[in-house]
Amino acid sequence: RIMQCNKTAQSDQLYQLVLDLGPEEGSRQAAANLGHAFPMTSDLLGRFVVVCCNVERAVLGGVQSEAMVLVAEKKARTALLTVRHANEAMLGARLLPWSASESGNPHTALMNAAPLSPLDRKGLQSRLKELRVRDDGVVIWKQNKPLAAVVRDPDDPRPLGTSSDPAMKPSTAWVVVSAEASLDVGFWNNARVR
Repeated sequence: RIMQCNKTAQSDQLYQLVLDLGPEEGSRQAAANLGHAFPMTSDLLGRFVVVCCNVERAVLGGVQSEAMVLVAEKKARTALLTVRHANEAMLGARLLPWSASESGNPHTALMNAAPLSPLDRKGLQSRLKELRVRDDGVVIWKQNKPLAAVVRDPDDPRPLGTSSDPAMKPSTAWVVVSAEASLDVGFWNNARVR
């Protein structure tokens, strides 16, 4: 979630953001070129966004950037990527490709997922090329698997862990990632993610 947003001294288009990534990740600073799509910094405050946290840190326009806010772009238009029906419990949720034909248990999928490895900017751009926006606004990976957040039930006190005991697994659910709600969702079909 975007907690602070300020224009930078070097450009009206480049914003310095402070992002709340939940209790485990804390907050991070990011530089984002969003001024063309959101001329008023106040329009971004409080928005839940999709962030890449395992990208190498960089200085962009004089701003130390520790994460990258992901957006959909098409024909000079920009849409933030967000998790549908986002709320506080989703802060810091890990995103994974999801397929209804695979194991439906999001906790198992999360535990079996490869650990996050640091990405340089070139590596991140290479992976982002595999993401597109479907005609219904859902972000997909490799043309068929929706990108989804694994979200735990905030009322379930059991931590995410590696236990195979079903009684030890917290209640979790899949929630898909989409280009931010818009009246012209069809426009975003096949938009690229950056």
